Amino acid sequence: MVFTNDNGGQTALTASNAPLRGKKGQLWEGGVRVPLVMRWPGVIQAEQVCDEPVISLDFLPTFLAAADAMPLADVSLDGVNLLPLLKGEISSLPERSLHWRNQGPRGPISIRRGPWKLIHQRGDSPTPELYNLDDDIAETRDVAAEHPELVGELSAAMQIWEQQLVDPLWGGRGGARTADAAPKKNSSPRKKRQASGNSK
Repeated sequence: MVFTNDNGGQTALTASNAPLRGKKGQLWEGGVRVPLVMRWPGVIQAEQVCDEPVISLDFLPTFLAAADAMPLADVSLDGVNLLPLLKGEISSLPERSLHWRNQGPRGPISIRRGPWKLIHQRGDSPTPELYNLDDDIAETRDVAAEHPELVGELSAAMQIWEQQLVDPLWGGRGGARTADAAPKKNSSPRKKRQASGNSK
């Protein structure tokens, strides 16, 4: 059994994400950090708490592993298999970057690596925001000016990730093409579909 959500609460409809900043549709923690509860008697130890950041993109490789199945040879999965973590075989996942983007190439984009999270609102806010989530879970103190090299490093990684995305097949905001549009031929089958996964 898996219980989770696809985004933070909509505060305009009386939801509260406290102490997190932001709401559904925003890339602060209140918009992307959600509960995740898993139950699998005999496999996942009951009543354990895991503080490891994961993302909804991890579900597919985890479910495939649970079913003893493999993805197609020409398919590259964005997430990682969580079973070793859930079974207690490892205590943490290898360091990686988690990414979010909202409303297409002109909308906000963010990256998290370890405790560091960079958000670029774009549009009327051209300057990226940097937060240390270990010290500031509410994202109240932008420390970008104190860590210019880290801002540059994370910005570059974010740009590389965004360049790997292909247009979604559904219509909607942000210039997404409609489902009946001619599909774009990818230069590589390993290119990633745009996704807005959410983190625990």
